[in-house]
Amino acid sequence: RPARARGPRKRRRCGGNFAGPDPAAREPRQAALEAGLVSQQEVQRVDAADAVAVGRKVFVEREEGLGMVVADREQGREFALALPRGVELAMVRIPGKDYWMGKFQVTQAQWEAVMGRNPSESEGADNPVENVSWDSCQRFLNKLNARPAAKASGLVFRLPEADEWEYACRAGATGKYCKLADGTEITEETLGEVAWFGENSDEMTHPIGEKKPNAFGLYDMHGNVCEWTATADGEYRVASGGGWTYKAESCESSHRCWFDLSTQYYVIGFRLCASGRAD
Repeated sequence: RPARARGPRKRRRCGGNFAGPDPAAREPRQAALEAGLVSQQEVQRVDAADAVAVGRKVFVEREEGLGMVVADREQGREFALALPRGVELAMVRIPGKDYWMGKFQVTQAQWEAVMGRNPSESEGADNPVENVSWDSCQRFLNKLNARPAAKASGLVFRLPEADEWEYACRAGATGKYCKLADGTEITEETLGEVAWFGENSDEMTHPIGEKKPNAFGLYDMHGNVCEWTATADGEYRVASGGGWTYKAESCESSHRCWFDLSTQYYVIGFRLCASGRAD
């Protein structure tokens, strides 16, 4: 049955801050310059755009100077797309599959870097963006994929299918929740180790990455915000993962909600998925 959106809530400001470029990020740029991968002029353009370089392989957007693609992190298991103002989109390749998932839920800073405004009710640059409809997520993806850095990456960014999302969430677990890197499977009693949900959220979203990741290195797959997927059920789309208002059983890996395409809800956000090979 389709979940129904609640009425408007009072806008609140949550924890988290938006830091500018890390001074340490200049070191890989200097290394790239010395190796002849980029020119001094290109490095200056990237500095002006506040793009952050991390990793060993750097591709600069040579004409627009808007950012860079960062790849080859941890032998290709991770990939990051750098946007203006020090914003980075980190992706993780799902083991045994041909797709990538966002390491984190899309944040308000990332949304603003692409779309220019923040629709969220619980404000915080490092908090997940919420109050976004499925349709508005498609506009975000269209703009992101049109960026030169995204085109240079070799990836096409999209929403995950619900089955892709669930596989990535479980990370090899056979129970109701995810598996951790040490092989431990999360239970309802230990859900708070990986999730912000109704019992511990203090009625707000929280900055990404504060809980433990699953065995695939993905954070907040349970809770914080419910995540749009590409899977359709008639005129509705599936959202998975539960959120900060949800009970534990509604945060299970297999739990799915259905919302109208235009639904904007303060507990719904999304996570990127991508297909292709990160060059």
